[in-house]
Amino acid sequence: MNVLIYIIGILLSYFIGVASVIGYQYLQSNSTEIWKSKSTLVSDNGIIIPSGTEFTVNGYYSEGFVALNLSINIEGSELTKFQKNTRMKRNYRVPYFVYENEDSTTMD
Repeated sequence: MNVLIYIIGILLSYFIGVASVIGYQYLQSNSTEIWKSKSTLVSDNGIIIPSGTEFTVNGYYSEGFVALNLSINIEGSELTKFQKNTRMKRNYRVPYFVYENEDSTTMD
């Protein structure tokens, strides 16, 4: 009898786990929030982001800023122009704060 209760408990735990994973995936939003820059932006170290560049939202922070993602695709032949490093930290980010470039024009 104890073995039967043990087996039922394991099966019940398995099905609850599977249902939880399916429920979590079902409740996730299928949409992505996209922000488009209305003017040319520049960072403190000179990175220029042209007007009209689209970003996806990484997160909203209580400090008063929004973290945006920019995906950059590099052709294989261009990869030799980069230095590759590894950080022993998961989800490592290199944040840059950008400001409106005084020389930029706004989008219509």
